[in-house]
Amino acid sequence: MKRVILNPTASIPPRRQANMHDFNHASDGSGNLDSDDPNVAAATDDDALFQDTLIIPDDDPVYQAFKTSLNATHPGDMRRMLSSAGKPPSRPPSSRSTPSSSTPKSNTPTSLLNEVEINGKRYRQIEEHNVIYNVSQHSLNKHESLTDRGCNGGVGGEDCRVIAIIPDRKVHIRGIDNHELTDVSLGTVGGVCDSNRGPVIAIFHQYALHGKGKTIHSSGQMESFQNDVNDRSVKVGGLQRIKTLDGYVFPLNIRSGLPYLPMRPFTDDEWDTLPHVIMTSDAEWDPSVLDHIYSSDDDIWYDALEHPDEDQANILFDAQGNYLYRNSSLHQIHSAHSNCNIDDVIDSCVCAAHPTFDALHVQEHHITRLAFDHAVQRAPPDYTSLQKFFGWLSPDLIKKTFEHTTQYARTSSSTLLKKHFKAPFPAFNVYRRNENVATDSVFSDTPAIDDGSTIAQIFVGVDTLVTDVYPMKALKQFPATLEDNIRQRGAMNKLVSDRAQLEISQRVQNLLRALIISSWQSEPHHQHQNPAERRWQTVKTMTNTLLDRSGSPPYTWLLCLMYVCFLLNHTFNTTINGVPLQKLNGSTPDISPLLRFYWWQPVYYRLDDYDFPSESREARGRWVGIAENVGHYMTYKVLTDDTRKIIIRSTLRPADDGHPNYRLDPLCGEDFKPSSDNQPVLRSRSDIRNDGDGKQDPSSKSVLITNPADLVGRTFLLPEQDDGQRFRAVIVEAIDKFDEGLNSTQEHIKFRCSINDDQYEELLTYQQIMDYINKDESDEIYWKFKRIKAHEGPLTQEHPSYQGSKFNVMIEWENGEVTSEPLAIIAKDDPATCAQYASDNNLLNVDGWKQFRKLAKKAKILKRQLNQAKLRSYRSAPKYKFGFQVPRDYDEGLKLDSKFGNNKWREATDEEMGSMDDYQVFEDIGHKDTNSQSPRISGYKKIRTHLIFDVKHDGRHKARMVADGHLTDIPLDSVYSGVVSLRGLRLLIFLAELNNLDTWATDIGNAYLEAETSEKVYIYAGPEFGKLEHHILIIRKALYGLRTSGVRWHERLADCLRQMGFKPCFAEPDIWMRAAGDIYEYIAVYVDDLAIAAKDPASIVDMLKRKYKFKLKGTGTIHFHLGMDFFRDEDNVLCIAPKKYIKKMVSAYEQMFGQSPKTTAQSPLEKGDHPELDDTELLDAEWTQKYQSLVGALQWAVSIGRIDVTTAVMSMSSFRAAPRKGHLDRVKRIYGYLAKFDNAALRILVNEPDYSQLQDPVYDWAYSVYGDGEELLPHKMPEPLGNCVTLTHYVDANLYHDMLTGKAVTGILHFANQTPIEWFSKKQSTVETATYGSEFVAARTCVEQCLDLRYTLRYLGVPLRGKSYMFGDNESVVNSSMHPHTKLHKRHTMLSFHRVRQAIAHKIVSFFHINGNINPADMVSKHWSHNDIWPTLQPLMFWRGDTSILIR
Repeated sequence: MKRVILNPTASIPPRRQANMHDFNHASDGSGNLDSDDPNVAAATDDDALFQDTLIIPDDDPVYQAFKTSLNATHPGDMRRMLSSAGKPPSRPPSSRSTPSSSTPKSNTPTSLLNEVEINGKRYRQIEEHNVIYNVSQHSLNKHESLTDRGCNGGVGGEDCRVIAIIPDRKVHIRGIDNHELTDVSLGTVGGVCDSNRGPVIAIFHQYALHGKGKTIHSSGQMESFQNDVNDRSVKVGGLQRIKTLDGYVFPLNIRSGLPYLPMRPFTDDEWDTLPHVIMTSDAEWDPSVLDHIYSSDDDIWYDALEHPDEDQANILFDAQGNYLYRNSSLHQIHSAHSNCNIDDVIDSCVCAAHPTFDALHVQEHHITRLAFDHAVQRAPPDYTSLQKFFGWLSPDLIKKTFEHTTQYARTSSSTLLKKHFKAPFPAFNVYRRNENVATDSVFSDTPAIDDGSTIAQIFVGVDTLVTDVYPMKALKQFPATLEDNIRQRGAMNKLVSDRAQLEISQRVQNLLRALIISSWQSEPHHQHQNPAERRWQTVKTMTNTLLDRSGSPPYTWLLCLMYVCFLLNHTFNTTINGVPLQKLNGSTPDISPLLRFYWWQPVYYRLDDYDFPSESREARGRWVGIAENVGHYMTYKVLTDDTRKIIIRSTLRPADDGHPNYRLDPLCGEDFKPSSDNQPVLRSRSDIRNDGDGKQDPSSKSVLITNPADLVGRTFLLPEQDDGQRFRAVIVEAIDKFDEGLNSTQEHIKFRCSINDDQYEELLTYQQIMDYINKDESDEIYWKFKRIKAHEGPLTQEHPSYQGSKFNVMIEWENGEVTSEPLAIIAKDDPATCAQYASDNNLLNVDGWKQFRKLAKKAKILKRQLNQAKLRSYRSAPKYKFGFQVPRDYDEGLKLDSKFGNNKWREATDEEMGSMDDYQVFEDIGHKDTNSQSPRISGYKKIRTHLIFDVKHDGRHKARMVADGHLTDIPLDSVYSGVVSLRGLRLLIFLAELNNLDTWATDIGNAYLEAETSEKVYIYAGPEFGKLEHHILIIRKALYGLRTSGVRWHERLADCLRQMGFKPCFAEPDIWMRAAGDIYEYIAVYVDDLAIAAKDPASIVDMLKRKYKFKLKGTGTIHFHLGMDFFRDEDNVLCIAPKKYIKKMVSAYEQMFGQSPKTTAQSPLEKGDHPELDDTELLDAEWTQKYQSLVGALQWAVSIGRIDVTTAVMSMSSFRAAPRKGHLDRVKRIYGYLAKFDNAALRILVNEPDYSQLQDPVYDWAYSVYGDGEELLPHKMPEPLGNCVTLTHYVDANLYHDMLTGKAVTGILHFANQTPIEWFSKKQSTVETATYGSEFVAARTCVEQCLDLRYTLRYLGVPLRGKSYMFGDNESVVNSSMHPHTKLHKRHTMLSFHRVRQAIAHKIVSFFHINGNINPADMVSKHWSHNDIWPTLQPLMFWRGDTSILIR
């Protein structure tokens, strides 16, 4: 090894976009270096730096000490992970690319890739260590190359051609008797080989270029590239072939016991026409990566000895629990003979499916009943006798159901009930839905026994007829049932309903919009158009049949309904010619749960706790369905005879099979009998609308109400009650039974209203509601005082301060004045404030104040009235932003200009109104006094507009004309406008740096006005319109504030981007992408702000201006975007930092508190701080609002890069509703910390971290419950282009973070290569009693976020480098996750345990232990001290250059 020490005084030029790989592959086809290549010239220039350098020997003590400390550092340590020792970005191997076309580029300069600075001196590696390739002796045959496991590196011979030579890379070749060839060059060779797809050119990187004899391939080198090299002869059970990941298979010849790969040199024509298949990696090959030395405590070796491979004949199930081999006799489970055991039938089927079973197998496995002739034929089941198990369907349908389903579950026929510790059948996979779904509501006049519900929501797949039902106690629970259905079955393509108010409510529309689900409603009073209505008739008929034949009581209607839906989902349907669940999931459903019991069958269930011998070990109940979401697949619902409760049990046996429990005999025969008086009447919405003969209310008459649905969602204040309280009501819906009058008279319209946050409900008429709304709108704001400061009295009439009341109170007004007012007047206006003051000052027993005693005793009521009383006052309080007072309207803006002696707000208004004219937003109809009846506005709706004023981060005053869109009708379609996530923006910046793209930012001025509006609205012009004041103006453009303006602009921009060749990413729909050669170009859309990553962003900007006429502002290289500063440091590394934003935060702090924040704190909060235990006084309403503003600013700072305050801000956000003085002090401390450490930045480093030293053992998960699966790639995933990405994830949990609730906190950091992409800190939803549980919950969250990030990157066309690397500091959790044979000891961590292990088993992620003191996730999971976290925080956010120098 040779290294040089640089002249410490030599200057280092700026970094260039080149790396060592550029020089290694800069050659022509013959292997000669091309001197015209610009990269080679760059290398020569770089080397000029080292003309006066001194050669340092290998044993240099300073450098060796540094290397020792570096290698001893954990690969996941921030100082090492972010160091320049990482691998430069490279392209993934592809069969379509040649070596020269896969050459990557890096933003790390060549001269610094292998450099490190120690004690002021810079060391550089100039020659790699020698690698020795060992080869064995072999016979040579024409056109055959040896595939040799005795060779640890490939050697190119005469039967291949040299494609490229790697300069300055030499190896030694050692053969038999240690004969050695020294200083043999390395390079890339290729040859023509036959494959299963015809002749191809196989390309081998990192081969020694011997040039003589035959090529020798190293099996280990090819296998390290994930090729499957099976060089065993077929005569000993081998396959004699090499198989690549992309499906190419190369046959091998076995001669004299040695495997040979037929290969010959390619011609120039073949190079241009034949496919190219990469066989070995172009990364530097080091044979030692395959080293593994046996030791006595080697778990892998021990497992290999103790658990040899099982006979393939004994492997009956795959990872999902399906039999690997099927035979038609598998379907013949039930025998017509009563003495035939189902287990015998299944076992015999297994034997028939595996002819390799012999007598020896039978003896070893004690399955003596398997030894019979395979030709035995079983009698078909008696389908007639099975009707009671299938809701009395016809035998023909039951037969077809058997033919289209499986029945694999084994059940014991013993009368002794025992616990099952293994599921009879493994859990089923849930597949995503791809069909329309119809929904309807079902009503019952009897509450259900299980949860008291009287309503159920039914969902029906239009194509598959899969039917699901969910209970509801009120119609407002419909959105929750929709979410449950999506969670269970997946998101549907379209939701079909019958226009019920809640089914088309805003909450539902928001949910559908978020999941990109369209909607459709049937016409009013045409419910037959809803497919769910037709399916409901089938479900209702079958449910009534079961209730009639079983005699089950009315309150079981919901249980029966759920059972019927399960039954119909699993049975054959002639309409779709198949089983519904099979049509939905594509997998064969198993009906084993339906074959054990039938509806309302008496059963015995096992008791876990009973007194011996006075009590039976069993109890009696009724079978009422299948528990789909509890226990294993054969778990059931039982209605107990004694307690009438629904319990879940899997250990049941029939009570009517001839084996009774005589101690329970008194209950036998005492069946529930239905009552004709309370038999449930199940009705759908259409049943309620059509009452009996279908006649409408005879009182329906004259006056037409156009759209009463407009009132739904409106709020209003009810009249004041006797105790002084006044509640707000929300209109929930128009009651269904009054629907007949919706198009007739006002008297017949009634609405259901929720009072005081669902405390109770009332039915109010249309006229009542209109009266309340009108009064609410006309109320004046008649008081604007802040608080009562003092009082005086009692006063006599002769006293000079007497104002008609015995007491006066000193009022502090909003403008700062303090005046004396009579208590009688203030008490009338605001009794709540007076009562609070009297209580605080012990005046409740004083004459004149006693009137407030009753109110003061009701603390909750008093608090509510105080909030109601001051709400309007604070709405009129001054607002400030960035130190400027912001007006509420145009008139106030003119007053502020006059007050401060400038015209800033008038100029902002004139600029906005000028834009209105430029874009021709309004069409002038004329003065309202003469044109109010103009036919031009016929069919248009009158609304209002107003100006919104704002101050930008740079101090610019802005005005925006906004329409009062809440006065328009709610659109049925989407109103979505593009808003890219901050994670998506960071990914775009990272990918731009990774693939050497330029990143620009631009702002489209008045973007919404670029689009036409589809709404028919007009306004009366206000004073801001100047000469047009009082004119009628029709709005023609998508003015801000209109409900559809956002989507209109989004459509306009989307059309333009599609014409330019861009398409939205499936995972980040507001990132648009297009292929540009061997990479993708991206545009991130945040309403009207664009971030562009492209080879030539100037051309994209020019097209937006020239072709589409957009007015762009702030166009150029990205410097400031969405509150983030972008700059390059002295090493040309792009950095992201919220410097300007923090500066503005500090300015706002100074404006609020009149002083700068204290900068004495070294951490956001004290280590171990528990703000939830703070018992200082509560802040008043004014300071609560200020606290919320401060915390909101901190939350955005966290989002745009300040990872170090994540946990502190998360904790303080918990107290926004009721903060205390101590909480405000802590927020002040966080501001002081940010002001002190304001130079933090995130670096966009694109080198891949080096995890080659991580011990990642490979376990066989094939026989685990997770199977030997693999990662599912996203549907419609674009072709991966560009350089590879390695994902790293750090996870931690802080147990008992919140001492009041006992909840822990999960902290996670995600990295793409060496760049932090996302961070997460949140309290866990469950309370864990041990660190093991909280760490597993955190690991599960990390895995789920990892999967989401991998999906997003794949949809962005990014090639991922293998699996993700996850680091955690709890060794027990890591070991439990990584080892296949780990047992689950804590059932409450079951879901987390299986979720993490499945991802590991499917090779999606590997989990490694890291010490807690170097785990960067600590900073996002707990409150930390500066000394503890600085070794991790410094390289992440406060360091420039190579972080490995921080290792000491």
